[in-house]
Amino acid sequence: MAPPIRDKVFISYSHKDQEWLAQLQTMMKPLVRSGAVLPWADTMIRTGADWHEHIQTALTTAKVGVMLVSSNFLASDFIAEVELPALLTAAAEKGLQVCWILVSACLHETSGLSGFQAAHDISRPLDRLTPAELKGTLASIAREINRLANTPSPPPPESRAERRQLTVLVCDLVDAAVLSERLDLEDVSEVIRAYQATCSEVVERFKGHIAQFLGDGLLVYFGYPLTHEDDALRAVRTGLGIVGGMERLNTCLQRERLPRRIGEILYARQYLLCE
Repeated sequence: MAPPIRDKVFISYSHKDQEWLAQLQTMMKPLVRSGAVLPWADTMIRTGADWHEHIQTALTTAKVGVMLVSSNFLASDFIAEVELPALLTAAAEKGLQVCWILVSACLHETSGLSGFQAAHDISRPLDRLTPAELKGTLASIAREINRLANTPSPPPPESRAERRQLTVLVCDLVDAAVLSERLDLEDVSEVIRAYQATCSEVVERFKGHIAQFLGDGLLVYFGYPLTHEDDALRAVRTGLGIVGGMERLNTCLQRERLPRRIGEILYARQYLLCE
């Protein structure tokens, strides 16, 4: 069976950010009218249609993946578990072009998008721009989407079995249940967000790949998708960096201290991954 033709611009967004989707679609309208780009968003699914099937089909035909990143985007389980993994996998294996946009300040470094160039200056999220600045930025983003959509995709990597060493780092908060009993839910959420941000900064510093956040748990790969000769050493240094980061985090938090060993490394062992 021939592989599906990838010619769509898939827009991934949170429904709570629909106003930003609308503004981007308005800016892209001349490109759509001329046929230069073929955007797809779930607003195109008709009432009564199988929305899950439509989204899966759109993902498999996407040439460009546009992500409107915000706290709402990161909080969406469907985006985290379905859309984003599919788009990042397609970027790694099928040549999909990633174009992400920072709508508002959030923990974007936890999304797995830090290895891709953003479509604009992320030091100035869209919600911080004046109306005139916003129109100019959206126009630049629309031009970039047009460029990506009309640039020949690089050939996908050859599909062949590959043997490589994979170092896996797993860590979680010690006595997280006790922490939940000692603090209010809002405070616990704030602590978890600070913990995740600290971990993400350390992982990015040593070029690891965060495969998954599960509450207070963290799964990190070294050796996939990027390979370094010293991946095992990078994993160890990341673990030590996380422990050190937790000590600094404890000092910064102006409330009851977290458990003394907040970042416990459960294991960092070498595995063989066959693709």
